[in-house]
Amino acid sequence: MEASETIKFNQLEYIFAQSAKGNHILFDPDQIKKVFSQVSPIGIAPGNYLTGLNMKQLQQMKHLVDTLIHQPTLLLKQQFIRGLSEESRELIIRAYFNILENNLYANKEFVH
Repeated sequence: MEASETIKFNQLEYIFAQSAKGNHILFDPDQIKKVFSQVSPIGIAPGNYLTGLNMKQLQQMKHLVDTLIHQPTLLLKQQFIRGLSEESRELIIRAYFNILENNLYANKEFVH
């Protein structure tokens, strides 16, 4: 693995380690609350991460996650998220929590 890939991997490990402790450092807490406290702007009921998304939304979600991962620093990752439209930010928050939950279940450390 080349150095830049190692750095990106280490950043992701750090982000998910913090998330496991309840510190969601990429997102503003109000953004997270908005996505999961009511029927969201894109029409998804609370408590669902991916249920109800159509193929176009899932493809957009994949593109957003890929773009986020390739941001070289944590600050640039945060700036990328802040610059997204409300709908895109919702998709990336849903993807993030889906990945986080799957990772925590796999490691049996579920704490939200």
